[in-house]
Amino acid sequence: MEKIFNKIKEALVSGLRGAIGTIVRKSGSSPRSEGTKIVIFENGDIFGSIGGGRLEAEIIQKAKGVIERQKPQNIDFYLKGKDVAGLDMICGGDVEIFLEPFNPKDRVLREIIDKILELYGLGKRGGLATCLDQKSWKRGESNKFLITQDREIIGRYEEIPSEQITQLLHITSSKIVNLGNMNYFIEPIVSIPTLFLFGGGHISLHISHIASLVGFRVVVVDDRDEFVNSERFPEASELHCIPFEEVLNRLSINSDSYLVIVTRGHLCDKTVLSQALRTNALYIGMIGSKRKRDTIYRALMDEGYTREDLQRVHCPIGLSIGAETPEEIAISIVAELIKIRAESKEGGVL
Repeated sequence: MEKIFNKIKEALVSGLRGAIGTIVRKSGSSPRSEGTKIVIFENGDIFGSIGGGRLEAEIIQKAKGVIERQKPQNIDFYLKGKDVAGLDMICGGDVEIFLEPFNPKDRVLREIIDKILELYGLGKRGGLATCLDQKSWKRGESNKFLITQDREIIGRYEEIPSEQITQLLHITSSKIVNLGNMNYFIEPIVSIPTLFLFGGGHISLHISHIASLVGFRVVVVDDRDEFVNSERFPEASELHCIPFEEVLNRLSINSDSYLVIVTRGHLCDKTVLSQALRTNALYIGMIGSKRKRDTIYRALMDEGYTREDLQRVHCPIGLSIGAETPEEIAISIVAELIKIRAESKEGGVL
């Protein structure tokens, strides 16, 4: 989602108008989840997708009018027959799209986008609320607001009770919520999960590439200079050449962190794992056979770790898809990361 907001920011800075189409409600087997966006620019460029097919084609067509009028539009779409086939769906479903305009003169939107990108950069949370009552929108002015985890509020929120606004910080999934007698589409703004790759070998090369494509921020760690450089890992956000014994003290690992241990040998794996178990990382995975796992586990239990501690570890790592080559193993590992990430987003307070 950060890429979407970056594209909107680029358009605003360059003086380009456009429209944002967001799935705000769905039922049945619609192809994408609530919060999925497509951005249509007035020069004809498009970024993102809400599923393709006739649905997307119609949204792109209607965006022209939204951009010209500078007023939003609610669009209900029932997918069936050929529409379903074109989207690779098994059965039909209802989809509601909120199509909203943006323009460089919209000061509120510019401030909100800047703050959202700042939150992503700082790893902080927030909640974005967009009013779905198109009549409440003034021409060329966004009717939305953002609240940050520091309780800073930007945008139009004057008629909404403060207790309802602060509740937005606790949401974990995008949904429609009634605020101040109007329906708003609420979206959590959360930091991009960080994947720490311990070991810069051939499997990590493929994991780094695939993980970056599906929305993970990648950090590569090895104790050998020649294995941690931008030529090997062009997608990595950070590269660290440090002793494996010091990773816990030298890295910022939190509850949004995913740790994948793929070092060059058992001893290094054990060294990293013993420190990983002392973190609150969301995911800990270690490559290796069950025999290797059991050997390392016995050694760690001798050091005082419990069976409950070790149950946090995914080992053998990755989904069971019969992977054999480094590329296939990397795919199985990233697939497991995607699964864990999706499961962590389920539920919500509101």
